[in-house]
Amino acid sequence: IEKKVGKTCKLFVLSILGLQKSGKSTLLNVMFGCRLRTSIERCTRGINIQLVKSERPEYDYIFVLDVEGVRSVELSHKSESLLHDNRLALLTVWLSHVTLILTNGDYNADMNQIISLIGYLSDHASVNTVDLCSRLFFAMRSVPHANEEQQNEKRSSIFNSIKNHLSKSTASSRLLRGFDISKDIFLLGNLKEGDKPPLDLPSPAYGKGVQQIRNRIHNFLISDNTWKPQTLKEWVDRVKIVRTIVLDIENHMHCRDVTEIELRRRASEQVSKLRRIVSNAYAKEVAELDVDFNSRIERNLDVVTNRVRIIHQSYAYRPIEAVRKETLLAVIIESVTNSSTLVDGIQSSTDEFSNYFSRGENSPFRSFHKIQWDSFLEKELKFTINKVSEMLEVRKYNQDHVTSAKVEINTNILKLFYDVIKDDRDSWSNDRKIEEFNKIYVEVLRNVESTHKSISNEMKKLVFHVYHTRNFNSVGFMNNPKKQQN
Repeated sequence: IEKKVGKTCKLFVLSILGLQKSGKSTLLNVMFGCRLRTSIERCTRGINIQLVKSERPEYDYIFVLDVEGVRSVELSHKSESLLHDNRLALLTVWLSHVTLILTNGDYNADMNQIISLIGYLSDHASVNTVDLCSRLFFAMRSVPHANEEQQNEKRSSIFNSIKNHLSKSTASSRLLRGFDISKDIFLLGNLKEGDKPPLDLPSPAYGKGVQQIRNRIHNFLISDNTWKPQTLKEWVDRVKIVRTIVLDIENHMHCRDVTEIELRRRASEQVSKLRRIVSNAYAKEVAELDVDFNSRIERNLDVVTNRVRIIHQSYAYRPIEAVRKETLLAVIIESVTNSSTLVDGIQSSTDEFSNYFSRGENSPFRSFHKIQWDSFLEKELKFTINKVSEMLEVRKYNQDHVTSAKVEINTNILKLFYDVIKDDRDSWSNDRKIEEFNKIYVEVLRNVESTHKSISNEMKKLVFHVYHTRNFNSVGFMNNPKKQQN
């Protein structure tokens, strides 16, 4: 196109949007002398572009976007039909300066839904660099002949319907800026005088009405201070921006109208609230387990031992250590998941989930969120299992180093006994014995801290636990001949 018209040519971008078989391509053919394909079947696919030379000084070409009809009967059974239609509608409005909304017969509920969706999504996708809203004009074809008063009543009724569906949208001020009910809503008759020869000829009244639309749109543009023509490069840059925005808000585009978007949003918020309750319940149980981990294991050792014996009898080929490790993990997980706090939290949240989606207005979204809810519960359980498994690994790691520390302390104490003359050693007071033991004890802890910084505090607790709560302390050890001998 750039090679054909040059880089600096001025473009006015006009799009047309309507339901399938509303006569969009036919109207553009009459308006601009285009040769867009027409058919009683679905013919336009996607967006067809026509470049029409302009005789107006304000712009060099009219960039015509002929858009596929929305709410297609052929696509209605497909799960992605709403996404497809809403994408087309947004691209139609966001890529053009002016959008002509065309319906066959009276303005209907389907177009109201689409218009309200455009307004809502324009509000939620506004960007500072681009005004996403084109100016809307409305045309109804095949409207029965009526006098001027009846036509004005019809226009007022249509405009009120449009305003009501855009009432909650701040974008309405741009979509309908400078709107004149008598000039911007067009009531067209039939394309032909009749269905059969000799009356199946183009209707002069229809052609005249289409030219009125073209002239009104041009007059509006040149009087609109916010409008200016675009170069092809500027329009292509706009396409890139709009494409990014459309992909960002795609989660809203599976909805039929704004009401459905709001229901989906509230449903998502409700599910998020319930998920937080369950996540917090799991986190609380894991935190309590972390504080009480060693004692929890000791309390369940008999259960673990009995299960290991039973399992090993049936699967003797399996290494006993592997069985013990798996069984210990399973028992600790049970102690977490069987907690009354967690069980009650999950059950109450699941009940609230079921009650919420049993209501009529929310029931259409139940299937989607039920799959997500079940997946969430499964992930929370897996996360907890992994967390407990990590705790067991850390515990084993710590125990291995505590054992090493024990060996080192015992070795150093024995060395002390061998190095000190017996008569001198026997004369030591208890304070001296404590002092000598603590030299060894503190040195080992210092080594532990330097070699295992990430778990030094935990190691200190464990070493302290071994030597100060199980009679391996300095006085108990030094005063017990049997322990000395051992």
